[in-house]
Amino acid sequence: MEEVLNQSGEARQISLQILWNEFKKKWWIVALITVIFTVMGGLFGKFYVKTTYSASSSLIVVPEQMGTGMGNNTELTFAVNLTYTFASVIPSSAVSRIAADKYNKKYPDAKISASQIMSGTTVTTDEKSFVIVVKYSSSNPKSHEILNFLVDSVLEYSNQTVTDEKGEETYNIRLLADKLRVMDYAERSSNDERSKVIKYLLIAFVLGLAVSAVILVLGVFINDTYTSKEELERDLSIEILAFIDNIDAKEGK
Repeated sequence: MEEVLNQSGEARQISLQILWNEFKKKWWIVALITVIFTVMGGLFGKFYVKTTYSASSSLIVVPEQMGTGMGNNTELTFAVNLTYTFASVIPSSAVSRIAADKYNKKYPDAKISASQIMSGTTVTTDEKSFVIVVKYSSSNPKSHEILNFLVDSVLEYSNQTVTDEKGEETYNIRLLADKLRVMDYAERSSNDERSKVIKYLLIAFVLGLAVSAVILVLGVFINDTYTSKEELERDLSIEILAFIDNIDAKEGK
């Protein structure tokens, strides 16, 4: 129960019953505001918010068998180092350029860049299982294809031989070859236009209810007139024997 000042400057109590009576009289305002907010939320979600398509793929580092004894420790250390190495190589500009070329060759009108692939790629590692999880997110519905090109590109890159300007071999990156294998290729993202619109419809619906409720409550607090004889009897400590209810001047009643 809340209190506000009435016309005489004394504290006037606002009960839940008063709020409920006000709601019954002005329920259409609540409904109208809620509908307006819901429609605006749906339009905002459909036309102004871009759908994000996310896809993920997993790879595993498989080092060569190193035998028993101390070799096992060396093998595990090698696998850990390779896991972090590949985690850095996958989102690199060199690998992303290969993936971009593959995608643009398949979709000539796309013109995706290596920087776009790099910015949308995240890599997480688990040194205990030597699993690398690669995720790619963008507004492109074919995000899963881009990620699969990226995965194939890192396998291709790990089989390259790096040479200097004279064409002489500087180091053999193929030391990494066959150490990285794909566990799962990315599948088409489950995100779609409908789920995005529904999300913003629900948010706008709840927001519309909240705003209309605040307006209704503020209207009750601002209104300093009495709406029932019970209020008068309670605040003035008098008993009302009779009262005239709702005079409509237009109808002469």
